[in-house]
Amino acid sequence: MHRIIDAMTYKKLPLGTAVCQKGDVANCMYVLMSGTCVVTIQNKKVGTLSELDVFGEAALFGTGTKRSATVTTASDVVEVLVLSGAALTELTESGDVDGTSVENIRQISKDRSRLNVQKRLQRAVTLVQGVNGGFNRVRE
Repeated sequence: MHRIIDAMTYKKLPLGTAVCQKGDVANCMYVLMSGTCVVTIQNKKVGTLSELDVFGEAALFGTGTKRSATVTTASDVVEVLVLSGAALTELTESGDVDGTSVENIRQISKDRSRLNVQKRLQRAVTLVQGVNGGFNRVRE
């Protein structure tokens, strides 16, 4: 664990700073050490991140992966630790990080992706139900 932390870089960001932007090529992940951030997709708030939340981890498991959301600082000061994909690969190849640690990060990414799909489906169902309800009222 200490080797991973040593490989991370520290950033201190002011209020309103885009930590990462939807559509940008993703090459690192973040650990939010202090403050809060807002997650948006197409200018719509979809979540809030707080201390010790991990985000951007999908970037470490593919080439040319694009960011799926924008994360913006929502506190006067936000502190993050950043781990690049290159640093994780180096740690893995050197044996400093075992496969279990990498698999845990990968699982976080899969779980978050699955949860995001479920949320999108739930929103779509709600939208369809609302439209159907409108059609029923029109027919009455």
